[in-house]
Amino acid sequence: MSTIQLISESDCTGCMMCGDICPSKAITYQIKQGFWYPVVDENKCIECGICLKKCPASKDATYIKESPLKCYGVKSKNEDTRYNSTSGGFFSELAQYWYKNGGYCVGAIYDSNNLIVHTLEKSSDGIAKLRQSKYAQSDIHGIYKIVKEKLVKGEKILFCGTSCQVEALYAFLGKEYQNLTTLDFICCGICSPVVYRRYLDELEKKYCSKIKKVWFKNKKFGWRSVGVRMEFENGKTYMRPGTRDAFMACFVKDALSMRECCFSCKYRKTPHHSDFTLADFWGIENVQPEIDDDKGISAVMVNSEKGKILFDLIKGNLDYFETSVGDIAKGNFTVYSAKKPNDFRKEFLNMIEKKGFSMAVRKYSSYSGLNKLKIDMGFYKKIILEKIRGY
Repeated sequence: MSTIQLISESDCTGCMMCGDICPSKAITYQIKQGFWYPVVDENKCIECGICLKKCPASKDATYIKESPLKCYGVKSKNEDTRYNSTSGGFFSELAQYWYKNGGYCVGAIYDSNNLIVHTLEKSSDGIAKLRQSKYAQSDIHGIYKIVKEKLVKGEKILFCGTSCQVEALYAFLGKEYQNLTTLDFICCGICSPVVYRRYLDELEKKYCSKIKKVWFKNKKFGWRSVGVRMEFENGKTYMRPGTRDAFMACFVKDALSMRECCFSCKYRKTPHHSDFTLADFWGIENVQPEIDDDKGISAVMVNSEKGKILFDLIKGNLDYFETSVGDIAKGNFTVYSAKKPNDFRKEFLNMIEKKGFSMAVRKYSSYSGLNKLKIDMGFYKKIILEKIRGY
């Protein structure tokens, strides 16, 4: 049977496009080792093979151009927009322009249970939900159909997702649409939605309240702190820099909670298929130190003529300078290289399922034991020294 299940789990990105394109609705998803994988109902399957034919993982990524058309360092002129964004606020400015000109914006939001889902928005409040990093894989099933329906009707769509999700959208559509603009980002990898949910569960148990707002990359301690802020319904707040948050350590530093395909990601060449590729401009202090204020700078790669036109339309709302892929890559090693897999990744994911987040962290994460004590003491030492300097 020539179906999507011929794609190995090490290649599957969990883009969920196969379920949207299946004409007999034979494909659903189940969690295996913390991630969604497609399952084919043989009683419904008509063996058309379209799921396998369209799957981006079944073919090599294609790159027509050798480099982006333009690269920029960018920050919004609106300081509130910038503060509430992951880096410099470029996406927010682009999305605001898009919806004000009658378009729909598609991207990841937190639902009422703080799970991450892709949705379509057409309001200022909706745009606010789309901004900021969501550090777990989004449930995106169904959105490809919605996007195509809107495009066929002539509606304008700005689609934001991971590189593999953008590739899946193009594969689903089967042709270019002038009323579609796509935006992806330099991706470290995809985090398990199960690990993310177990992490939230333990915080809610500890604080005896449901979380009402999840905010990764909060800038209270500065942009470089990669801060994590959780606001609870009972009024309490959890706030830590990323180095002192177990979830961030497991995902970013330890690569314990990443999807297997991310370690051999085929979408790390430049330019990407998308119209825009975004990143935090890490290393800006070595490129343009005079503008570095630790409040966030976006790195923007303009990959298409469509993107170039759009950048020119919104640049009046931006402070920006021209740069290069090389300068962007200096502080973003994942432009070209994937994280190396952790030898204990499978054991960690199994323990998460059986014994919970904290037990798995204590056994496998770098943020545990004596190393945790060292990191915490370093943080408090820095705080004390800053207060002394203040006096």
